[in-house]
Amino acid sequence: MQVEVARLGKPLEILPLPFGRLGRLDDARRRLAAWLFEPARDNRTAEGARLAMARGLYHLRLMQQTRHFPRFHQMLIDRGLASWAGDAEARTHPDQPVSTASADDVTRILHRIDPLLRGV
Repeated sequence: MQVEVARLGKPLEILPLPFGRLGRLDDARRRLAAWLFEPARDNRTAEGARLAMARGLYHLRLMQQTRHFPRFHQMLIDRGLASWAGDAEARTHPDQPVSTASADDVTRILHRIDPLLRGV
């Protein structure tokens, strides 16, 4: 739903939820998974080793790719599509147009989803 609101250019405020002890541990696990499964940035040996470790942990079922919502929320804020709840100076404007890159991305994604729904 957050993507739809951002795509429409409507104001989107995100309320960060607090973590408990287990939540902090889960957040650390998700951050590690996000770092491990990040695409290679260059051809250095360290990058190859990181990706090899990610593949190995994945195939051993010790580490799976996972969603990391705080990272997703920060991406929306960095792109100017959202703001943190209560941050008055960073608010998006209701009629703010969606950037062409975002609109093109959404169109491309919808074209890929449509054929999947035809069989339902």
